[in-house]
Amino acid sequence: MQTWENLANSDFTTFWLAGKSVVMGYDAYDTESWLYWRHYFGATWDFNPIFIYPLPLRILLTPIGLLPLPQSYILWLVISQVLILFCVFRLYTWLRKSDNTTILLFFGVGIYLFRPTILSLRYGQFSPWLMLILTGAILLWEKERWFWGGFVLAFLMVKPQLGVLFILIALLWLVFRKVYRGMSGLAAGGVFLVILGVVQNPNWVMVFLTTGNDKLQNTFAYGPNVWGVARLLTNGQAILLVGIMLTLAVVGFLIWYVRQYKANLSITTIMGLGTPVVLMTTPYIWGYDQIFLLFPLTLIAALWAQRVKSILWHSFVFIFAAVISFLLYFPTQVFNFDYFSFFLPLVILIVLAWLLKRQDWKYRETEQ
Repeated sequence: MQTWENLANSDFTTFWLAGKSVVMGYDAYDTESWLYWRHYFGATWDFNPIFIYPLPLRILLTPIGLLPLPQSYILWLVISQVLILFCVFRLYTWLRKSDNTTILLFFGVGIYLFRPTILSLRYGQFSPWLMLILTGAILLWEKERWFWGGFVLAFLMVKPQLGVLFILIALLWLVFRKVYRGMSGLAAGGVFLVILGVVQNPNWVMVFLTTGNDKLQNTFAYGPNVWGVARLLTNGQAILLVGIMLTLAVVGFLIWYVRQYKANLSITTIMGLGTPVVLMTTPYIWGYDQIFLLFPLTLIAALWAQRVKSILWHSFVFIFAAVISFLLYFPTQVFNFDYFSFFLPLVILIVLAWLLKRQDWKYRETEQ
């Protein structure tokens, strides 16, 4: 939980103020109004001049703006914890064809000790909601509800630094499988989001891109991605060169690996392999964004369940990941930035790829 001052300066207050701006009728993209109300509700640190996210998200956050800040944060925290467990449970039971609720108890220990989970909950991030979008879209596609799966996935664009890459991977899969209804759903969802922003501010896209570019320039290569590692390796002297080389290596490995299956992998497996790649290569990321690694970890647990029947042993997948997530954080005390957490998605990618290759097992292939 947060103290009042910490809560007022937290990421959650950014989302709450965006919803509050709809309730109170002020412009979240106007610097004067945004900073005034931030200070009014107790913030002492102005890390963004306006609401830094795409404007359609402002409308979607309206419900939390209806409650006072402390009560809204508590409700947000409770719902977020439920969403995290729900996403893992729903995906795992789908893959294992089982509705055994006992796994919630065993899996929950590792999930809530996982450092990205702790960070996401502490700062009040909306990553659990994005996990729900990703999980929902994938399960809709697995059930061949192509249009609605694409429509739902488009909502990942409310966090474009991750959404663009996730959607790109999904789009390539749809193109190779010639699933045109899925593509039309993505397009329809994208158009809906644009319109949702235009009705608030016709110029919202340009405002968002300008502010986002300023934000990226101030934070580029300080996170746990290839760009942060490039800064660490070169002492900031060749970030782009080394970062591009590392990106090509990571993406090249994914392409090489997928090509071995001749595009026959299911969307669940593709997104499971793609998630660590997205987190390693996106230009803007912080430690709490790695909560998405719960998705490939769930695939690893389901794969491991084919070899070991005990649910207790399946849960150790999440516990081991939690331990590794904290071990990789310790060097931060020396380097001041969380560069070494880059190796967390790398390890998970390697383990998932190894298990898939060793067992030559593909999660439920979905046919057009």
